[in-house]
Amino acid sequence: MTAPALQTTRRCPYAPPEEQARIRDTDSGISQFTLPSGQVAWALTRHDHIRAMLTDPRFSSDRRNPNYPRFTRERPTSYFLRPSIILMDPPEHGPNSASP
Repeated sequence: MTAPALQTTRRCPYAPPEEQARIRDTDSGISQFTLPSGQVAWALTRHDHIRAMLTDPRFSSDRRNPNYPRFTRERPTSYFLRPSIILMDPPEHGPNSASP
């Protein structure tokens, strides 16, 4: 079975797309989607799931990671791969990282 395409079109700028709201409200809140790049990724729609994912060291914020989800088929240029604190994983960024 192929994962459905991630719906990004909104009817209202202040509400999630209809399919994402449906998943949040009626399903487990976790679903697989196919991104425009062709990658299959997981979509989380509930606060508790997102919070758990953001604190789980198995997930990466590093866009240089080959498994990082992309919304386009093109590989990012080196400009977009430059490290910034928000896109770093431990040990470079975290509670035990050294201060400059």
